[in-house]
Amino acid sequence: MMHRPLPSHRTQRGAALLIMVVVMVLGIAAVLVGSLNSSSINISRQEKTTAALAQAKEALIGRAATDLNLPGSLPCPDQITNTTTPILNTPDDGIADSLVGNDCPSYIGRLPWKTLDLPDLRDGQGERLWYALSPNFRDDNSNHINSDSEGTLNITGTQTNNNAVAIIFSAGSPLTNQSRLPTQTAYCSTTKSSIATSLCANNYLEGNNKNFSNATTLNTSYQAGAPTSNLINDQLLIITREQLLQPVEMRIAREAKACLDNYAASNSTKYPWAVDPTDVSFYYSKKNTLFGRLPKHSVPDSDVQNFLNALNAFQFSVTDCVNNTGSQSILKSTGSTLENAADQVRSSQPTTPAISSAVTSPAKSAGDKAKDANVTCNDILNNPLGNVIQTNLNSTLAALNALPPSFPWPASCTLFTSPTSYWADWRNYIYYQLDPKYGPSVGSTSPIAINGKGNYRAAVIAARSPVGTQVRNPSAPNTYLEGANVHNNPSNAFTTNSVSDTNFKTVNDLVLCLDARVNCK
Repeated sequence: MMHRPLPSHRTQRGAALLIMVVVMVLGIAAVLVGSLNSSSINISRQEKTTAALAQAKEALIGRAATDLNLPGSLPCPDQITNTTTPILNTPDDGIADSLVGNDCPSYIGRLPWKTLDLPDLRDGQGERLWYALSPNFRDDNSNHINSDSEGTLNITGTQTNNNAVAIIFSAGSPLTNQSRLPTQTAYCSTTKSSIATSLCANNYLEGNNKNFSNATTLNTSYQAGAPTSNLINDQLLIITREQLLQPVEMRIAREAKACLDNYAASNSTKYPWAVDPTDVSFYYSKKNTLFGRLPKHSVPDSDVQNFLNALNAFQFSVTDCVNNTGSQSILKSTGSTLENAADQVRSSQPTTPAISSAVTSPAKSAGDKAKDANVTCNDILNNPLGNVIQTNLNSTLAALNALPPSFPWPASCTLFTSPTSYWADWRNYIYYQLDPKYGPSVGSTSPIAINGKGNYRAAVIAARSPVGTQVRNPSAPNTYLEGANVHNNPSNAFTTNSVSDTNFKTVNDLVLCLDARVNCK
């Protein structure tokens, strides 16, 4: 009878080793699968965060470009106020806080997603976004926004930027000592009050990002981090002044274009005379002027024009005297001329426009004082009599600027006719060139070309942010426009570049064509 051999110890060890290998393989596979799942989750969270930030940025820029009352403005953050200010809004309700006086209660808070007509945006961690705003772009009618407006927010860290307009934050996962419980209340350094920890930026943002910020104690320094950082994991999406203002500038230029084309459509395809570029106080349409700004007032009659010319000359002589570049004799001469011109306007009772005594009386007084034999240039700022001259001149200019618009713009052009319009903030940034064939009185044709193409009747030229060493001088077009667009004696060839064009860095003017809506859209 045969017996089976008993398994050897070697065979047993081999089987055990095989089992161990299988277990190790399964363990490694489990770790790999877990790692892949974790990586996939992190990628998915990051994609959600990136998409939410981008959607918020797009909504803010779109809102700024379409605001009916103050183009370029942004809403206040949504956040509870500090204890020294009345609570005007429910915190974290998605609605921008109301202004307190002329300022936002806080310049750091939640993104006001309801105000922006957005869904309840959440980042990859399921948290709502945070938002910091530069006060220069707050939605307050006392604010003045144009192409020279600067942001006040500076960013360092994984991203850098100076003078940003706004910042959108994804707070990331909680770090050490950050509590986000809605049932827990604690002192919040961001609001300087005790509030629910779920409302306090200190429990979401780190570093300078969490600092208190209001009109009197403005936080201008912010830090960008990395999602994996254990010190600052805030992810930031920045809105620069260029990103915000470029679509606003396009809107303003298109509004000017629409009003000019509507005017031509109602006036036998004739466009108005422009404002002389040196006229930055009155904005009167000037006969035979083909290049300049858009008019506020109609072409004045001869007496008014003489008065305005005299006032302009006197204003320059006073400025030159103050700057020690003028002379006493010129001051006396222009003063005498102004006094006579004011008297002539008062006696002729002009109707284009109706210049009131609020304009002529201080002008006459200023001219009369300036021609006094005892007044020198040094007296303009230092002598009581000189102060009277300056005061009366300022009163005259203020009264002229307060005159309601008299230019016959179409009824649809309330942009130019409303005294409370934002157009006053943009007036100096919009120029206009006319082919004389399409002026009020027909001249020889000189069609407009843009980038070497076209055969247009007129063009609107919008000055964007300063380029290089440009320092604004309202009476000097070359401090607003660049390249071929700067004309001492206007030609009709203009250049415009897209934002992505390398030449945009040297010529950033926006040029739109006009032809009474025939071929030019």
